[in-house]
Amino acid sequence: MSQFYQQLATLTPEQRALFEKKLAAKGLEKGLQSLGSAPIPTRPTGQPIPLSFAQQRLWFVQQLDTQNTAFYAARVLRLQVTHNISALVKS
Repeated sequence: MSQFYQQLATLTPEQRALFEKKLAAKGLEKGLQSLGSAPIPTRPTGQPIPLSFAQQRLWFVQQLDTQNTAFYAARVLRLQVTHNISALVKS
């Protein structure tokens, strides 16, 4: 739980009511109920979906060198560990 939500959880009913009143005064009429629970808006069908930053970067790199397939090459790493295998598993 984030520090913000921990602080909210420790408010007394009076403090919570005052906090919600201050939120409403700033134009947040839904108060605490709206925090972190806003629905994700749906996109109308037929509209293009924007690329994420990572997808844009991959597209850009591909445009620079269309013959280079290095990004798609799989990598394998073999670790030879003799001690503290449990620490490796936890990491």
